[in-house]
Amino acid sequence: MTNLPSFEIDHDLLLPGLYTSRADVFGPASITTYDLRIRRPYKDPTLTVEEGHSFEHLLAYYLRQLPEAKKIIYVGPMGCLTGFYVITCCLDYESIHQNLMQACELICEATKMPGDKKAMCGNNRTLNLAAGKNVAREYLNILKSPTIADNPPKL
Repeated sequence: MTNLPSFEIDHDLLLPGLYTSRADVFGPASITTYDLRIRRPYKDPTLTVEEGHSFEHLLAYYLRQLPEAKKIIYVGPMGCLTGFYVITCCLDYESIHQNLMQACELICEATKMPGDKKAMCGNNRTLNLAAGKNVAREYLNILKSPTIADNPPKL
């Protein structure tokens, strides 16, 4: 059985950051999966269900309020609860970095949880605006670090 490239990464060494996880070209379109690593695997506590679900709603909503919203294909949590994936079309590293910073800044100012009604979500009981905002602040600090902003890490 051949491993997936993501299984070849030594997660004991993986630091929080923004990584290009996968890049594919389909004709004129480039589809890129970005790894938004918030917590260090096996060293930091994983995101709780409440933190992950809340940040997912907020990040998906606020990324889609920005001018490059049509280039965002998917926003979702990692099963290991240490970060998120964002899949984009024709959005380079610098652009997604800037979009994520803007979205996190907007989340930090949010006064309402998007999609928090029972009819809008499969489990709205695990949504908590404060928890989502805390994760946004945490990730914004990671994105602002000179290591991430000036030298994109490689997986």
